[in-house]
Amino acid sequence: MDNGFKSGLDVIYLTSCALHNIVPDKKSVEAMDLSAVFVQAKRHKMLSVTCMALEPYWDELDPELMKVWRLSVNRAIKSSLMYSVEREKLFRFMDKNEIAYLPLKGIILQNIYPKLGMRQMVDNDILIDINKRDLVRNYMVNNGYKVDGYGKDIHDVYVKSPFFNFEMHVYLAIESVDAVFYNYYLDVWQRLERPDENKYEFRFSIEDFYIYILVHAYKHFNYTGGVGLKPLTDIFVYLRKYGESFNKRYLATELEKIKLTVFEKNIRSLSQKIFDIDAARENRIADILNEEEKQLLKFFIDSGSFGNKNVLYRGMIEKFANGDGKITKSGKAKYIINRLFPTGPYVKENYPFFHRHKALLPVMWVYRFFSKIFVKFKHVCKQIRFISKQ
Repeated sequence: MDNGFKSGLDVIYLTSCALHNIVPDKKSVEAMDLSAVFVQAKRHKMLSVTCMALEPYWDELDPELMKVWRLSVNRAIKSSLMYSVEREKLFRFMDKNEIAYLPLKGIILQNIYPKLGMRQMVDNDILIDINKRDLVRNYMVNNGYKVDGYGKDIHDVYVKSPFFNFEMHVYLAIESVDAVFYNYYLDVWQRLERPDENKYEFRFSIEDFYIYILVHAYKHFNYTGGVGLKPLTDIFVYLRKYGESFNKRYLATELEKIKLTVFEKNIRSLSQKIFDIDAARENRIADILNEEEKQLLKFFIDSGSFGNKNVLYRGMIEKFANGDGKITKSGKAKYIINRLFPTGPYVKENYPFFHRHKALLPVMWVYRFFSKIFVKFKHVCKQIRFISKQ
């Protein structure tokens, strides 16, 4: 068993113990390379939950390592509390100005975990009415936020010290990346619930939120180079709370629409196996997985929170594979032409000026070519080497 996979299993074991409120087996903890586990937990944004699991042994472990590790718990709790204050002010502004908003991802999921701060928050994602994005921008700027991206992506980004990062989405999927998800969410406001008529906060049904979690995981899994252990943890925690209450027929129908039936089955099965309470008590996670499941889990572990570049490149080029999924010379050529001379949704999303003035597309192609060469030269070289090996 390679060290990366071993430390990944240790992260899962400690996380499972924390989720089930089980004290980790002392011999299992002593057998861990805790420095490697720390690095792996940091890669997956799971320092807080693993540290909480180790709490019974804090005074017995390496004091320098545990000092840094324990700080992650304090930061996670502080972050969660401070974000909640900022969100409350933002939401009251949007209620007052009749701006529809939908809290996403960690904002909802953090409250399902057993303890405050157990799920680390890197940013806050909120879907807003696209017609009111200017009002939201003015509010954020007037409240000390720096605009880190506006009007050029599916979300606008606002940052402020010490750690605030708000992503204000106007769409839930990128058309150029996956038109199926993009079209599925075009009418999302019509399918949401509004629990309080005095507020402009909308919510997913429990089934639709689960679908959104899966869509987000699949996008990272297939298009951005992989997805780490946190989505597996999220899925386990969410299913434990709401799984029995799902409208199974509705869920099956919707998953079939967006072709996620198989993905959902595999990721649900894997999450429930690795966080099984009996497996946690006996620390035998690897023993209950078949070979296919181990390879899938290894993919999740190797990806980390930000994915693996080779997986990213593979997902990009596979769009041009032939009918049986093979990457041919003609497929490579199509991919290269598409990268050199992009059109359609990609230009609309990334270069809106040239989308509106299509006669100037050649100018954009030349600009883009040289900007990639000078700004992302290493990234381009890695892509070329990867493609040549396929």
